[in-house]
Amino acid sequence: MGSDYERLNLLAKAKKVLLVDDDEMILDIFKKVLSKYFKLIKTAKDGSEAWEMYRKEHFDLVISDIEMPNTNGIMLAKGIRARDPEQAILISSAYTEERYLVELLNIGVDGFLKKPVNLENLFSTILRVLTSVQIKQDRQRVKFKKYANEILKRDKVITKSNYQKEVEKVEEEKVKLNVKVFMEKIKEEDPESYHFFETQKEAIMEALNELSDDYEMVVYKHYEDSESLENLIKHVSKLYSTFLHFDNLKIEAVELERLATILETIELDNTNEQQMEAFDILEFLIEDIKRFVIDMFFEENVEDINYFRDSLKENITLFENILNEVVEEDEDDDSLDFF
Repeated sequence: MGSDYERLNLLAKAKKVLLVDDDEMILDIFKKVLSKYFKLIKTAKDGSEAWEMYRKEHFDLVISDIEMPNTNGIMLAKGIRARDPEQAILISSAYTEERYLVELLNIGVDGFLKKPVNLENLFSTILRVLTSVQIKQDRQRVKFKKYANEILKRDKVITKSNYQKEVEKVEEEKVKLNVKVFMEKIKEEDPESYHFFETQKEAIMEALNELSDDYEMVVYKHYEDSESLENLIKHVSKLYSTFLHFDNLKIEAVELERLATILETIELDNTNEQQMEAFDILEFLIEDIKRFVIDMFFEENVEDINYFRDSLKENITLFENILNEVVEEDEDDDSLDFF
């Protein structure tokens, strides 16, 4: 089992998990046990609170109880599955009634954890699910690079007039109401900003494409590649400059500027364990930023253009706090095999 724990540690440290349970004691125990593997854990006391959190940020894994007030685990799983068919979901419950199991199987949850939860079963189940999640993310990363290259190639050959026609066609066919209203308002009231973004699409896609590469290069070279860190700062600053052109995104712009400023304080020649832990959080941030920009400006499928600001601010603050060693004390306890 030792090698399995090593695999779990490797997979989980770069993943974000949402824990949902109306029993605060169980929630605290769950968080305490999983914090040995996951660097970023969010908790919710019922399905309604969990749904609001899920709508605002990305999670790699959701673990939820069934019986909860307001919105139960079944309704939460249905909502999540409708929003993202690929989301990994585990359900924990003391119930074994067929009516629950059949409904959850029909929803397509990824596994069950029967209470009281056995730690070995918990870890083996999570390991199985995270292995599947990692495979999907690796495939998605390949798709993203291909998509980015197609955007870059397309933008180089489309003339300005044809490009405008293509943007209008995409708006008609794909965008949802809030984004369409936002873009049309910008186009009518601030044509200079609208034109700026249209002419910067290629550069923005390049910045997105390079964010992950620069991050991975810093980590791959054992935090000794200052040039890649400088490039990472440059690309974050590029996105900041773009967001700054839109009044509705200035809060997000300020947060990106804050992230760039924090990155500038990092001294790679003094790398320590705390800094490496912070870089795990930075990976979450980069993936969330990429997802928002793609959804907002390229796929144009965002229902609420400001959904990102709260989680962006919170995760940048977490990144900064870990860099400054403002972290909770780790309380090790391997005897928790009863929750």
